[in-house]
Amino acid sequence: MSITAVFDGALSSDVENKSGLSRFVARVIRAREMQAQRQVAQTLLKMDDVTLAAMGRSRAALKRELSELG
Repeated sequence: MSITAVFDGALSSDVENKSGLSRFVARVIRAREMQAQRQVAQTLLKMDDVTLAAMGRSRAALKRELSELG
């Protein structure tokens, strides 16, 4: 089970129509989301396999998620 909150208010319109500030804010938000996802995955990897299985997660999937996030 993964919970992801995404703020798309600054991300919803075309890139060409956005101001520089709007693009900057959208990039900051996306970077923070990725940082939070990495931290959650790292914390979950500290749990034992039984606990992860009870949550419907696997260690392999978490490692793959971490590698995709960079």
